Amino acid sequence: MKRILVLSEIYWSEGGGAELATHLILNLLKDDYNITVITGTKQPDRLDGLKYVYSELLNTSNKIHLWRNLMILNNMSWFINLVKQVTIVYIPRIAYPVIPLAEKYGKKVIVHLHNYQPLRYHSIVFPYSARKQNLFNQIRSSVEYELLENESVPRALGSSIATPFNELSRILVRHADNIICVSKRQAEIVLSEMPELASKTKIVYNPLPEIPFLIKKVKEPTFLYIGGSSFIKGIHILAKASTKLLKHVKAKFILAKIGKGAWKSAFEKIEQAFSDSYLIYQRLQHKELQNLYTYSTALIMPSICEEPFPSAIVESMLTGTMPIASRIGGIPEIVQRTFAEKLLFTTGDIDELVHRMEFVLSLSNEQLLDIGLSLRQEVSKKFDNKALEERYSEIFG
Repeated sequence: MKRILVLSEIYWSEGGGAELATHLILNLLKDDYNITVITGTKQPDRLDGLKYVYSELLNTSNKIHLWRNLMILNNMSWFINLVKQVTIVYIPRIAYPVIPLAEKYGKKVIVHLHNYQPLRYHSIVFPYSARKQNLFNQIRSSVEYELLENESVPRALGSSIATPFNELSRILVRHADNIICVSKRQAEIVLSEMPELASKTKIVYNPLPEIPFLIKKVKEPTFLYIGGSSFIKGIHILAKASTKLLKHVKAKFILAKIGKGAWKSAFEKIEQAFSDSYLIYQRLQHKELQNLYTYSTALIMPSICEEPFPSAIVESMLTGTMPIASRIGGIPEIVQRTFAEKLLFTTGDIDELVHRMEFVLSLSNEQLLDIGLSLRQEVSKKFDNKALEERYSEIFG
């Protein structure tokens, strides 16, 4: 039986969609491979048959520290012996400094890209354009990200200094045997800057999580937003669109993962003008988050970045909840040829988003139920886990 060594500094149930995808992929592979996971997560959601090894060296959120720690790990005898024993080294996050060690001992290396780390230090790509991607523009992008997302001048200055180090990502990823991209759009963006990866790149969608179709308990029209206080997830767009809608329509908005910051205060002030229109949650477990779909007419996802394969869109469709989302990244691929394709709106267009919400509000309960059932059927057929299992087996085999 072939052996796989997985290096994932964060492992489910920590993290988000990327970590859940890794967990689901390993679940598909576990019967045919001997799998060892090295992680910085102390209490991972364990799969039967897998061996989990905790390493404090991977328990850091700082990328520079992580890469330094991985170089230390590369010189530890127990880790070197482990690499020697396996057939495949699988990197679903950014543990790229291990690639030279795996290459030294002739091991197959598979890098799974759930973001754009090889291209950008902050791993995010804004609406992609033909802007020449030289070092100056990469630094500019890092600074823009920190100023918009974290409103932090010190972090912006820090990222401008750290950005040149991200060239190490490109150098190391070039030595992988296979690169997995999670959507055609993501692959298009990656290969536009790194065309040398074309022969190694495979496009494989993420497996579907086991989520039941939810019987709705919606008493009045309710829109769900789960992007937290994130600028790149479009919190500012939601704020403008929701207030514009509420001026002439009665509706509710459930806002999840809104931290104790400026946006929580902002929505509390808006709530004073539109009484009982916003329900705000801070921290939620994944199952608690899924339960919110029960009380929601539609999901709002106004992202302004190139989302590779947003799990929220898939999960909403599986629960029978219509997603109203930006026409960006891998989102159009997920909803293509479904009713949700009609609900896409131009990224950042407030009026278009309001129009989509008004359209959803015009639908009857019977129409909402029929559409929800069709969305679940279509997404289940499109991303059939059996077909995906065969595709992953081909790559790992």
